[in-house]
Amino acid sequence: MIYKGTVLNVADNSGAKKVRCFNMGSLQGGAEVGMIIKISVIDAEPNAKVKSGDVYNAVIVRTKGIINRKNGVSLKYSDNAAVLINEKNEMIGTRVLGCVARESGSVNAKITSKALKVY
Repeated sequence: MIYKGTVLNVADNSGAKKVRCFNMGSLQGGAEVGMIIKISVIDAEPNAKVKSGDVYNAVIVRTKGIINRKNGVSLKYSDNAAVLINEKNEMIGTRVLGCVARESGSVNAKITSKALKVY
């Protein structure tokens, strides 16, 4: 589960390294894999597409919490990670680094197609 103030790793090559969630829309509880959240960039590489302090939308692709699926499979990742998207729900980066959960493809199918591994 991702709550307001949670720091996430970035799982794409947009140039951001760490981001912080500050808005989840009208959601009262926590956000799960595949949901869109508002983030602000905490740490970014120099000369990158994104800068520190910029505000973007992001899709959650991994969480430390347990993901239960209808077929009985449970997944748990070692970190919280997100992929940055623009206002048109298109990826800012060109690659997705690391593995992603299958549920994250419900927002944008390019996220799962460009990932190294999909679980």
